[in-house]
Amino acid sequence: MEPEPDQPIEDGKNYRPRLLVYDDKQDVAKDVKLFLDDDFEVYTASPDTLVSELRETIDVIATDVEIIQEGHAERKGYDDVESVLKKACMVRPVIVYSNIPGMDAKANSTSKGQGDFFFGYVNRHGNIDWMDELADLVRKAYASRFKQRSRMFAHWCKEKGIHDQKVSEGTAQKLMAAQETQPEDFEK
Repeated sequence: MEPEPDQPIEDGKNYRPRLLVYDDKQDVAKDVKLFLDDDFEVYTASPDTLVSELRETIDVIATDVEIIQEGHAERKGYDDVESVLKKACMVRPVIVYSNIPGMDAKANSTSKGQGDFFFGYVNRHGNIDWMDELADLVRKAYASRFKQRSRMFAHWCKEKGIHDQKVSEGTAQKLMAAQETQPEDFEK
């Protein structure tokens, strides 16, 4: 996942955020890659490659809501992403999209969808501009990635019932070092 030789190294002004698109339908992932490749460095992952493709260098993740894989039960893409992020001790903004009518309301009604876990939702159903909306959300997610990291940490701590517990100074230092988390992220 190294930058292309002619691509400028991360210098702020010329940096292209790195987006990972997770979808069980490779044609959708490839379409997103083709459409967004001018503005972002886009990588794709399938259910078989998610673990290997979700690396530290990824800035934002976009996932389909429903993941259907032969020989496995149907599942939610954001649950797959959350599982990998937890195991790797990583937090990244997650954007969810779907082509199923009404899925936005279902996804938004989950604890993950209420801004705690995933950053936003794009409805693909009948929406010809859905990739433009996705691009806008990726830009916004990248810009607010540190704030979103704090929300995701809080979400995971609530899940484990440790949200209001104090952590040692050493633990806070390890979290800051591992996730580029800043001291102000712990104020909330």
